[in-house]
Amino acid sequence: MDLQAKLSGFYKTILREAESKNLNDFIDDCENIKLEIKKFFDELYRKAMEKINSEAIKLSNENNKIMSLKLFDARKKFLSERQNIKNCFFDELENKIRDFTKTSYYAEYMILGIKNFDKKKYKFDDFIFEFAYSDKDLLDDIKNSFVINYHYIFSNEDFIGGYRVYMNNKKIRVDKTLMKKLSDFKSEFNEFKLPNF
Repeated sequence: MDLQAKLSGFYKTILREAESKNLNDFIDDCENIKLEIKKFFDELYRKAMEKINSEAIKLSNENNKIMSLKLFDARKKFLSERQNIKNCFFDELENKIRDFTKTSYYAEYMILGIKNFDKKKYKFDDFIFEFAYSDKDLLDDIKNSFVINYHYIFSNEDFIGGYRVYMNNKKIRVDKTLMKKLSDFKSEFNEFKLPNF
């Protein structure tokens, strides 16, 4: 089984688990996913180092320049494969999040988020909620969950789902979009660095 197939199986297992939970639990599990990914990349790194060390022994009688080129190529291939794996993972994750927005759990997630919005944290009373246009069919449920009267608008921007809250100065004060959560997770993931070899 090649690396891509193993990785695909790994992500499918993770994503299958995520389908049985609501998005909040899934997002909370991201820390565990990052740890599993780190373990995976550690093992991948260990195997790459074994292969590189093996190649280095075979090339020990050859010119240092040739050996350096081989090591450089191996690192380049490893980093390219790592990028492909990362891209595949985040594409699959985004697809699963988009699938989540079509479930009843998503409506519950939205209503709970709005009910838990604490206006006391902010100095303004004039709030405008912005929802994805794709959430228009949830409008009645969303309106019924407001504790007080808020204004709302629908955006044509694709932020997958969730909502943003603007204050009367029209600046975003709260961004609870699923695209933002995914972007934050990508940023945290990108901070994870593999050791140099």
